[in-house]
Formats: sequence, structure tokens, C-alpha cells
Amino acid sequence: MSDKGFSEVEAALRVRINGLVDEALGNSNQPLTLNEIEDIALKVRAQIGAEVTQALVAKQGSVGVPGPVCGVDGKCTAKG
Repeated sequence: MSDKGFSEVEAALRVRINGLVDEALGNSNQPLTLNEIEDIALKVRAQIGAEVTQALVAKQGSVGVPGPVCGVDGKCTAKG
């Protein structure tokens, strides 16, 4: 992914994160218990983590993993 493409992904993630935080903070008009606060925080963290992970994987692109190469005779040699 180009730097420009990454900047666009980063900007989109920032907008999404801000939306998740706003949603979490604006969900309740009544005081929350510590358990409710923790549940909301963990849910938001999981959502953000998943989206950041997807963006990083997309940025990384295709990565080959070296492994053995096996011939038609069934013999394998190390690759890498």
C-alpha cells in the first residue's frame, strides 16, 4: 500500500475510532456501574483492535513464507 493509501486508511480509522468513543460515551443518560464501564471499554477496545489489525494486514500485503519445495519424486529441499 502506498503512503497515500496508508494515510487514507489511517484517517478512516481515526474517524471510526472517534465514532466508537462518541457512541460509548453517549450511550447512557444514567450513571454506569464499574462493570458496565468496563464492558463498554472492552467492547470498544476489541472493535478498534480488530480494525487496526485489518488495516495493518492490508498494509503489509502478501508475504511469502519460506518452506520446503517438494519435487515430483517426493524429495523436499529447504527454500528460503
